[in-house]
Amino acid sequence: MDLIAWQLLIEGAWTTLWISAIAIAFGVVIGLLIALVRMLKIPVIDQILVVYISLARATPLVTLVLFLFLSLPTMGINLDKTAAAIAALTLNTSAFNAEIWRNAFRNFPKGQREAAVSVGMGRWAWFRHPALTRLRALRYFAVMPSLPPPLSDWLLLEDSMTQRFEQQGKQVTVTLVNEGYIGRDALTDEAALLPDEPRYWLREIILNADGEPWLAGRTVAPESTLCGPELALQQLGQTPLGRYLFTSSTLTRDFIEIGRDAALWGRRSRLRLSGKPLLLTELFLPASPLY
Repeated sequence: MDLIAWQLLIEGAWTTLWISAIAIAFGVVIGLLIALVRMLKIPVIDQILVVYISLARATPLVTLVLFLFLSLPTMGINLDKTAAAIAALTLNTSAFNAEIWRNAFRNFPKGQREAAVSVGMGRWAWFRHPALTRLRALRYFAVMPSLPPPLSDWLLLEDSMTQRFEQQGKQVTVTLVNEGYIGRDALTDEAALLPDEPRYWLREIILNADGEPWLAGRTVAPESTLCGPELALQQLGQTPLGRYLFTSSTLTRDFIEIGRDAALWGRRSRLRLSGKPLLLTELFLPASPLY
């Protein structure tokens, strides 16, 4: 091949690359939007989208390009060759991506979805922090296991976990995932460890060290605990729980239970403030120094 032929080949490859990149980017976004609309199951619109997806997937790409470039001008719509190519590729990729997204949503883990619904989280909150699903999946040892020093140092710590993280030279921040009242039916085996009351205050967070998730936390407090100074538990916001708990001279701990979910370790403690109980569950995430 001579120099001109190589030049034409490179120019063609570059044109194909950037046109494909633009069309794929549009196709992924449009496909996501189509999948979300289809999940709503809106009459007529859903059927129209089904027809569009079927036609776009079944029609050869070359046919789509020729239709847009040659047929649309007869309807008063003129596209140049580049715009026709991008539009045809976008129609094709968006149809395939719509089905990929839709099946991803349909196959979303049922357990995670049910756990999210049980604590009052909205549909779009299901996807936020799968770490909290792992936290709820912890299975606790009936007898305290024999733990090597790296694990026991963290899992049996009686002081503030926030302070321990800060001792690693990290800046600790809180990502608040869920906060509000729940009914007793939303509790799992936690119900046996807390007084029988109609409502409980729930707070679920991710504790980050220098922006990296190190720990998932879940606090459940009976409504009767939230009186006097303990009303502050409802106004923590982005403040780590440890900053409040471990400044109280009335804090006591009834027990620590050690739990595990696959390779992840966690623990559960029943704490008391002025004798009033609350349950704190913590899951150590893979990036934490426990591992």
